[in-house]
Amino acid sequence: MRPMSSDGLFDIVHRYDLPLIFVPGNHEFYWGGSTARSKPSDHRLMKEAAEASKSWSQRLVLLDDDAAEIGGVRFVGGTLWTDFRMGLEKEADIRPRMMAAPKQLADFSQIRLGDGSRWHQRSCSASTS
Repeated sequence: MRPMSSDGLFDIVHRYDLPLIFVPGNHEFYWGGSTARSKPSDHRLMKEAAEASKSWSQRLVLLDDDAAEIGGVRFVGGTLWTDFRMGLEKEADIRPRMMAAPKQLADFSQIRLGDGSRWHQRSCSASTS
């Protein structure tokens, strides 16, 4: 899977002549074996596409742990990464959860986050501010 292309987004915005709100989901960060890609590097590409949209007829609004108001409506968006601590009774149980995750869901072997709990907290904070 390739990172988000500003050309493709330009085509969508131009076709409909409306603002485009883009909330990246987990699959936008699938790295496909490329060690050069990570959430921070893909996030930079998304921000660059949003910045490029300033010269378009309508804007691309990237909501990756952000909020925006358009036409009097507030939109909040974030990927909201897995919280392995949710419902956890003992901190010692977190490791087995994390070890089991890649066997149950491809996201945990395809996405390179680094410290996922940091990304989760950032998403939670953004959604309440």
